[in-house]
Amino acid sequence: MIVAAIIAVVTFLMRPPDPVRVNIGLIVDISGQMDKRFGDSTRFDAAIANLIDFVGPRDTDNLGLWTSGGACGGAGSRELVPIGQGNSDEIQTALRSLEPM
Repeated sequence: MIVAAIIAVVTFLMRPPDPVRVNIGLIVDISGQMDKRFGDSTRFDAAIANLIDFVGPRDTDNLGLWTSGGACGGAGSRELVPIGQGNSDEIQTALRSLEPM
């Protein structure tokens, strides 16, 4: 009886943990400053490439995408993809469609 209880406790403790879901808001600067050179490309191209890689494996997290650029509260600031789960493909598509102002 004691052995069965110990096995049950050990089995419970060894189970994989539930995944932790986090909320991540991505804000991309699309101002003209992002057109400046950064290594072999531009600041903008480097940021987009890294964000696409970052978003790829995060289907269990809640992700959202916004842009910022231009004057404060200007036309460059908008929500592209509302925060939600399982939208990494939508965010990657939106990222690929962006251009600096």
